[in-house]
Amino acid sequence: ADPPVHKRQRKLVNQAFTARRVLAMEPGVERLANELIDAVIDDGRAEMVSQFSVLLPMTVIADILGVPAEMHPTFKRWSDAFVAGTGSMNLSDEAVAEMFDAVDEFYDYFTEQIERRRKHPTDDLLSAVVNARIDGETPLTQNEILQMLVQFLVAGNETTTSLLTSVMFTLLTNPELAAAVRAGLDLVPKVVEEVLRLESPVQGIFRTANEDVEIGGVTIPKGTNLYLVYGSGNRDEQAFHDPDRLLVDRASEGPHLAFGKGEHFCLGAPIARLETRVGITTWLRRTKEITLDIDPDDVEYLPSFAQHGIVRLPLRFTPA
Repeated sequence: ADPPVHKRQRKLVNQAFTARRVLAMEPGVERLANELIDAVIDDGRAEMVSQFSVLLPMTVIADILGVPAEMHPTFKRWSDAFVAGTGSMNLSDEAVAEMFDAVDEFYDYFTEQIERRRKHPTDDLLSAVVNARIDGETPLTQNEILQMLVQFLVAGNETTTSLLTSVMFTLLTNPELAAAVRAGLDLVPKVVEEVLRLESPVQGIFRTANEDVEIGGVTIPKGTNLYLVYGSGNRDEQAFHDPDRLLVDRASEGPHLAFGKGEHFCLGAPIARLETRVGITTWLRRTKEITLDIDPDDVEYLPSFAQHGIVRLPLRFTPA
């Protein structure tokens, strides 16, 4: 939404995404990362996406929304449904019908949960959003909360899955970089930022022109539907030196656009960065060596122009 609607929504939901809440998440994220690696460490091999990258962010966002553990598979199915229609180019009619059935289930479940949290608040993100209050501002409506939950579900889950996997793939296809990171784990956050820039999990965003505007000599009429590709902006040679190379120290250059920009900057960016930093660091600490168990040229990507991520990433590793 545009201001003033967006400003009000953002102020209210910011109360739920405090720095204290994010900071308090780190021990739990680290514990979960170790548990997921514990489940595969003795095998010496794992499929990164299904056995780690999906489970870590999905479990985190489900937990902070107060979804019980036994519902996590259902929660994942709902998340897949919301993503399936975004930029997809190969959905059958049956798949579309299943997608909308799952979306309806999501709305039914959380409509009930919203009412429960109004009457009996708990210490979770959903309660914080439902009961957020600022003097002079109208509380969030049920429909506003439901749409925010969709954002939390997708942005707090699918995108971080892709980011975790892309960081691992980048390290395993750049041996010198991997060696440098193992020698100094403080480089992990810098690698994460470069992978965000080069392999943005979401490649662009849909917008509508509110007025006639000219860009690059092209007139865009008011009302035009646009797809703004910030995956391209992240490789703009006018913004980044040697833009197609991963350089761990770009402090002197401007920020990338993977989380958006300005007042619409991604609310969950600190959580995504936390999960990816902790997840990758835990893998490096728990192993002596990790290699791809697949030819890099055979790695398959999501069939979408909007969502960018690896479908499967088989690994081999030696426990530390």
